[in-house]
Amino acid sequence: MGRTFSRVIVQDIEDVLGTPAGADVSTDIATIDSYHDVPTKDATTDTVMRDVLGKKDDTAVTTVGTTKTVIAYAKGILNTTKALANWLGYGSGNTQLEIGAFAAAAADNSVAVVSGGANTLGSWTQLVASLGADSYLANIYLCVADIRVNGAKIFAVEIGTGAGMSEVTKVRIPFHMYHDVDGFAYSESIGISPPIKIASGTRIAARTTHNTGVAAIQVNLGWQIDL
Repeated sequence: MGRTFSRVIVQDIEDVLGTPAGADVSTDIATIDSYHDVPTKDATTDTVMRDVLGKKDDTAVTTVGTTKTVIAYAKGILNTTKALANWLGYGSGNTQLEIGAFAAAAADNSVAVVSGGANTLGSWTQLVASLGADSYLANIYLCVADIRVNGAKIFAVEIGTGAGMSEVTKVRIPFHMYHDVDGFAYSESIGISPPIKIASGTRIAARTTHNTGVAAIQVNLGWQIDL
């Protein structure tokens, strides 16, 4: 009475096999048992089975290395598979396109972005101060209004993320048009394939260029979101 189960097992082993001089079977069993304890989060050790399997809150990874766990790789695979499913599933009932939902600008949620001089990128113009949720950038909507010079027009729009003066370009979209009538509005919807995942809280900005001089382009974004 009063003995633990492990102590009973140890005693039984000692009774049958005897105890070698200087040996402590209970200590050995405790050591083996500790190998099955949960490791610390994101442990990089690679000695026993628990080091390989990992901990439930290990950070997801997708890059193969020598210090990550099975749990970390499994999370990375699931995240990647989900992103691919979102992309392939667009329009099939499990996702939808939401236009300008996270911007606060004109009535149509578009923002006027002014180009620099001829073939020169203008300054970054903020489109979204802080994205409201993890989302996939799926479309860019552009409108160039009241073009008064006939002929070919070449534009480019860059969408970037990051703090002001530290934006990083995520996608660059060139587009070309030609017209022979003064004064008109040109608009286009450009799909991004695959959509670009942007994390919640991210600031989003745009800048443009135009081959003949300064022009304002209305820019809006289309977001693919989970239903």
